[in-house]
Amino acid sequence: IGQVWSPSDRVAFQKAFGIPEQAVVELDGGVHSSDTKCAADLNQCAEANLDIQYMNAMSPWSNITLYYMDFTGDHDFEEFVIALLGVDPLPHVVSISYGMPERYSSRDSIAAFDGTVAKLGL
Repeated sequence: IGQVWSPSDRVAFQKAFGIPEQAVVELDGGVHSSDTKCAADLNQCAEANLDIQYMNAMSPWSNITLYYMDFTGDHDFEEFVIALLGVDPLPHVVSISYGMPERYSSRDSIAAFDGTVAKLGL
């Protein structure tokens, strides 16, 4: 949905709640963080900010890595999971925001997704 998150909001959140200040590593080169875009339009970063802040709040001493996949065009959820298998080292925890309703997916698509996600646990 083209959202960004705000690094300055992350720091303010960490300070407000006494959470250790840690940066977020973006695997896409940092193109999904922007204080300027968030200040210009809060709706452009509301959900993304919430995701970053609460991942940090739930595990304050963990390294947080953001993998953003734009689902425009021919990208789909299965492609995301397959790409995730190529991340080295694999993350210990994967939090997925913005999935798609299963009722719009075929049985084959759901089975492929389930099988690929199971490989992440090995």
